[in-house]
Amino acid sequence: MGVDLDSPNPVALVGAAGPVSFAPYFTDKYLYLENQKPEVVSLTVLAARHSYDYVLTVEGTLDGKRHTWTLKDGDRPFRISGVRTAPGAELSTHGRGWETGYGRGSGERVRCNPCYDQDEKEIPGTAVAAAPAGYTFASAPDADPTQPPPPPKDRPTAPTPPLTVDAHDAESVAIAWAVTSGSFDTSRGDTGPAAVLSRVRRNLTPQLASSGGGLNACAMDGSVWPAELVTRRGWSVVTGAAARPVAGRFDPRDLTGDVVELEVPVDCAYVADGGWSRRPKGLIARLRLQRQPDGGYLVSDIGKVTYDFPAPTDPTPEP
Repeated sequence: MGVDLDSPNPVALVGAAGPVSFAPYFTDKYLYLENQKPEVVSLTVLAARHSYDYVLTVEGTLDGKRHTWTLKDGDRPFRISGVRTAPGAELSTHGRGWETGYGRGSGERVRCNPCYDQDEKEIPGTAVAAAPAGYTFASAPDADPTQPPPPPKDRPTAPTPPLTVDAHDAESVAIAWAVTSGSFDTSRGDTGPAAVLSRVRRNLTPQLASSGGGLNACAMDGSVWPAELVTRRGWSVVTGAAARPVAGRFDPRDLTGDVVELEVPVDCAYVADGGWSRRPKGLIARLRLQRQPDGGYLVSDIGKVTYDFPAPTDPTPEP
C-alpha cells in the first residue's frame, strides 16, 4: 500500500514494486485477519511539500463490532522529515529501524498509472482516467535494482545541492554532512578537501572541524581527492545517502538522546567533461552526533567502512 501525506485526503492507495498508484486500496475490498496468522503490510509514505508527524488510523470490525486502531512509532507519531532536495525525501524501514533516504528518486513525485508488479505485469485496478497534475509517471520497471543510478552528465550549477536541514533531527544533519562534504567542483576553486570546510562546518562540532575531520564522505582517506579528477577539473556528486540507527538499536529514543549514533551509507560519483566518470567504492560512515545547548545536533566523530554497491544490511564499521 501507499499513502500521500500531501493529499487533502491521505487514504491507503494501491502500491506496487516501485511507485504508488492513485487508486484507493479499500474501494471494494477488505483485509481479513485471522487469529495467530499475522499479515505483513508494506506501506510507502510519500511527502514532498512538507515535513509531517503522523499516525496511522486503521478502521475495522472485531467480533462484529466496529473498532478504530491508531498505530504509532512506539509512544510517538511517525515522522517524515530531514534533508530534502526540491522534490522531497523518503522514509523507509527494512526491518531494522527507520531510515531517511536522499538521492535520485527519493521522495520525488513519481507515481504509476497503471502500476506493474515485480514480474512487470500490470496490476489490475491501478489505472485512473484523470490523474492529478504535477507528477512524473513511471513506466514498467526495467532498471537493475542491484546497480547504482548513473552519475549525472552535466556539471552542477552549485557546489552543493539545495538542502533543507532540520538541525534538531540527527538523521537530517547526518545526511546534510554526507551530501555537503561529498559535493565539490575543482573548476570552481575547490582545490582540496579543506575547501569544503566552509560549507560543511555548520554540521560539525568545533572540535571535529578544527581537527580537519569530516571533509570527504566519498573516500576512506578524506584528506586527498583523486589526482585524475583534479587534472580533469571534474566534480563530485553524492548519488545516494541514507541515515539509519546502528545495528541492533530500534528504540526511537536512540535518535533523540544527547548522543546519537548512526550508520550513513554514501554512494558518490566523480565526473568530468567529455564523458569521463569514476565511481569510488561506496562507504558506510559510522557517525556520532552530540546534542548542542540549542537542541540541535552536530557530528562529533566519524568512522568509515567501504562496501561495494549495494550496501550490506549490517556492516561492522572500523572504529
